[in-house]
Amino acid sequence: MKSVFDIARSHITLPVSKDGSALRQVLRDWLSYSERVPLQKKPAFPAELSVTVYAPRGGTPHEAQIARPLRYTRRVPLLLWTAVLPWEVQRGLSMSLLEPPEQDTVEEGVRKNLRIPLGMTARLLSRKRRRRKRTHLGL
Repeated sequence: MKSVFDIARSHITLPVSKDGSALRQVLRDWLSYSERVPLQKKPAFPAELSVTVYAPRGGTPHEAQIARPLRYTRRVPLLLWTAVLPWEVQRGLSMSLLEPPEQDTVEEGVRKNLRIPLGMTARLLSRKRRRRKRTHLGL
């Protein structure tokens, strides 16, 4: 049975984009590793997920970091069972809700009960900008 590192190495070294049999071999190795090796026998790797959300202020991301924007950071300890995050985990992380917990630091007046799905932030912020423009223009 090949280890995760051997499978990843073969995925990199074999010409999987040009040779269909090499691609099938790598996929068979991943399938056998993920289905036949028990979870307890897979190597564990300590990791930490850090999520930082910046309020858009215009300009480049570098300028936004210098200007000390509204920011919420949360670190979530993880224990990865493989060297590579499976696509299910990546998909789950991209669809997760960002909720500031009671004990974490929330800077500059961000409400503690804020629950915004990642895809909704742009829409909500554009609504706020439109409201500000209306009030500024006296509408």
